[in-house]
Amino acid sequence: MSEEHDAVRAADRLLIRDLPQRYACAMDLRDADALRALWEPQQEERLPWIDLGVIERAIIPAWGSLGRTASSIGYHVIDLQEDGRARGLVAATVHLAADGELIEQQILYRDEYRRDDQAGWRFVRRLHELRYGRVVGPDPWLAPPAHWPRSQTGAGVDPSSW
Repeated sequence: MSEEHDAVRAADRLLIRDLPQRYACAMDLRDADALRALWEPQQEERLPWIDLGVIERAIIPAWGSLGRTASSIGYHVIDLQEDGRARGLVAATVHLAADGELIEQQILYRDEYRRDDQAGWRFVRRLHELRYGRVVGPDPWLAPPAHWPRSQTGAGVDPSSW
């Protein structure tokens, strides 16, 4: 392979690696426009896969009833294909507030990506596989304010203020 081909593949990997990070950020900040921008136009729905249609019909409307989330992305393995497509495996940990409790979820995403000449790399769809979910304690966002740096514990900055 040529150096130019290798450079293009390296750039593609960096751009694809950014997608799950932006997905997690958009979900935590409840930024519908940022979330929509990550997806290619809706394809034929294939549940249980997440695509733009599922984002529009189920995920964004549910934000009003969900508690806050704090998401972290672990490994991201990317397999590039020659036709402007790629697949990825992404490990994520999500802390989710629900009913006064903090739930920790470990999730494996099986992603499919496509490069568009205009918009660049975007999700085609994701399969959300819950590895486990467990209650880890009371919802920390309901605690008294931390007033950091005076205290290291308590509720901190509301992500919606970003």
